[in-house]
Amino acid sequence: MRLMSTNDIIKNPGFIFIVKFLILFLGFHYFNEFFIGVTAPGGLYSPFLEHHLNYVAWLRSAVLHGADFICDTLGYKTYVQNTYFLRSVTGHGVRMVYSCIGLGIMSFWAGFVLAHTNPWKKKVFWTLLGLLVIFIINCFRVAIILIATVNDRNINHFMEHHDFFNLVAYLCILVLIIVFLRKQGLHNRDEEEAMAT
Repeated sequence: MRLMSTNDIIKNPGFIFIVKFLILFLGFHYFNEFFIGVTAPGGLYSPFLEHHLNYVAWLRSAVLHGADFICDTLGYKTYVQNTYFLRSVTGHGVRMVYSCIGLGIMSFWAGFVLAHTNPWKKKVFWTLLGLLVIFIINCFRVAIILIATVNDRNINHFMEHHDFFNLVAYLCILVLIIVFLRKQGLHNRDEEEAMAT
């Protein structure tokens, strides 16, 4: 059995995908970390970015308002306070910090989809679909945490809620990856059949 040369490895589509994925995933992840740093007072703080282009704050606010909607739908009167808290009229609350937003798992999904060789329209569709799924899971998580707190339930009895969110989110992403790869496989097979005719 012949060993692969360095040139064969570099040209291997699997190797190319892994390199692209790692560059994209780490690029998104560290850009988010950098952006959080420059939009928080102190250090390299940029008031312009914080007040006009702060997508992290917008995402946090959207999750809190989504959770507020879920709570209201389930009969719990809640409101968003100071863009960091979801509060119940009973006085209970959930504080959403940067680690709760889900930027790491969003970076993973975006890097995975964009590293593939699909057409850009499909990449955009699948990227947005995965980000929407993660967003919805996060809204439900925050709502469940607040409802459990209002009802004096221990949400961390079996597993810490950040770990539980990551588990559920990665399971959903795994399902999306399987569906994505199957769709890509069908697309590639259709292209090969079209070229053969």
